[in-house]
Amino acid sequence: MTHPLARICLLGSIIATCATSQQAIQLVTGGTDDHLDFPADSRTIPDREMTVECWMTYDDSTVPTGSSYWPTICRHNVTPGAENYFLRVQAGSTNNLVLTFKIVTGQGGQSVSYNFVPGEFAAWTHVAATYDNRDLTLYINGMPVGTTPASGGNLASTSGFLRVGNGDDSTAGHEVWNGEIDEFRIWPFARTQAEILDTMNASLLVAPSALVLSLDGLYDDFSLGLTPTVSGTVPFVAGNALTPVAIGGVDYGQPSTTCTRHQLGTSVGSTAAPGNADFALICYDARVGRTGGVFLATQPLATPLNFFGVDFWVDVGTLLPAQPPATVGSGGTARRSLPIPAGTPSGLQLHAQFLFLDDCGSMGLVASKGLTFTIQ
Repeated sequence: MTHPLARICLLGSIIATCATSQQAIQLVTGGTDDHLDFPADSRTIPDREMTVECWMTYDDSTVPTGSSYWPTICRHNVTPGAENYFLRVQAGSTNNLVLTFKIVTGQGGQSVSYNFVPGEFAAWTHVAATYDNRDLTLYINGMPVGTTPASGGNLASTSGFLRVGNGDDSTAGHEVWNGEIDEFRIWPFARTQAEILDTMNASLLVAPSALVLSLDGLYDDFSLGLTPTVSGTVPFVAGNALTPVAIGGVDYGQPSTTCTRHQLGTSVGSTAAPGNADFALICYDARVGRTGGVFLATQPLATPLNFFGVDFWVDVGTLLPAQPPATVGSGGTARRSLPIPAGTPSGLQLHAQFLFLDDCGSMGLVASKGLTFTIQ
């Protein structure tokens, strides 16, 4: 297995290479069906929490009327009437100015909307939408603009695939986005407002467990390793002026669990940077209510050691002092807040792993993937 540090160094060199590009994609409603289709992959359909975010522009002055139009940033499952989630403008036949994030759980469709004014999205605007198993929230430029209580539950279906820049194509061109899209990301947990603000103005190439499209001359996702099929014409244009940033985290290894829908992924909520008081380690897709903790160590293991039926991906001989307990919330996510002091030296590297009491493990324990994070 490639050492996590080597992966971080490689990604850093890729970021440096792409830093000069700063591009985005451009689409037009009412024309041909232009979009990016990503292969069906369970990692694009989060379980009980998620965040969708991007930078975008939207030209409401040129959206056709007289027929139904639904300019779409992204949609999972493009079969008409069978969406798992989408983020789009509900323009309809009269060019309504309503931005909507919708998910479908076992309780049915649930959504949150924001009514915007003409021309509000003519300039580059950041939009983020979160579902935390309790609420659906929309953010514009990092500020919450709408929250709707949700009935909770898993996303109802894992069928279909992710489409970016268009929705269902049963009527040609009617759901194509009408503007530009840049820095599109999907995270398998609900990010906090502080986390959204932390990376909002950053151009990320990768983030642990997240789908990340920097769209700087390439359509590919380098975080999960997904390459889309390009339909129609999806040109690159000058993008938003963002700062290339390495988020400082990479996951490695495999989780130890026998529950198929609970694979205990790991990530970081924001940038591992000195002075980041909101930095947190994340474990997602765990079983609700389980209690455990986080192991922090100065050394990782390339080959795990198995104790009590779980694989340890951190070197227990280099463990740091015990961290406070971590409990899995209603959305299947556990957070361990780990504020980074302002004077922390750049390059310091630590390795983490979550462990929970859970009968999904052969001996009543389950463990997450390993997570390496490096102070930037």
